[in-house]
Amino acid sequence: MIQTQKIENLSDYIATYSPFLPIILFFLFYQVTKKQKSLWPIIVFAILTIANFFLEDYIPKKIVYRKIFLGFTTFYEYALFTIFLWNNIKNRLFKNVIVVLSISFVCFLIFYYTSARFKRLDSVPIGIECILILIYSFYFFYEKINNPDVLFIYNDYKFWITTGIMIYLSGSFFIYIFANQVPKNELNLYWSFSFIFMGIMNILFSIGILILGLQPKKHHPKPKANHHYLDIT
Repeated sequence: MIQTQKIENLSDYIATYSPFLPIILFFLFYQVTKKQKSLWPIIVFAILTIANFFLEDYIPKKIVYRKIFLGFTTFYEYALFTIFLWNNIKNRLFKNVIVVLSISFVCFLIFYYTSARFKRLDSVPIGIECILILIYSFYFFYEKINNPDVLFIYNDYKFWITTGIMIYLSGSFFIYIFANQVPKNELNLYWSFSFIFMGIMNILFSIGILILGLQPKKHHPKPKANHHYLDIT
């Protein structure tokens, strides 16, 4: 029991404070990172995650407020991850597919949170969100393998960001799916693992930002000035 409590406390600590790391690195290398517009949604996600952890205890216990809180969390997580991937996917047809699926998903969220009932967690929307984001991520890697921008894919910060997203969502998928079907004491233990996956994701985000920030600057040679000499001989 004591060991379980230690795991829960450690996972809570990791989930609460690990999002600070990518934010700190983002602003540490701000002159470089600010130019990467697709990176901004990841930083917004980290900021909102921190806000969620500190505000969750102040949410009223009534189910209507719980639904609003959970619905907003699922929405911004899906939206920000999707924006990141959409900005880095090149195929226009697939980008249009993402737009259609995203509109459909938002419509589903509105219907679900206004009509469905659940005990603890909005497992169905989270499950759909995970599947959609994983599909977008797999396609991103498919593009990168077929049309590489860099010699080694691990030198691209987008590789680390996308890998972090995939590990977090795939690692937490079944925990979220079965959250309403297992006893609460068991859920608390399994929930600790989802926090650990979140910590891994933030570490990978940080590695990606660090790689981006430490990349050597590209120096473009200045054009040589044309000197015109007047022949007076």
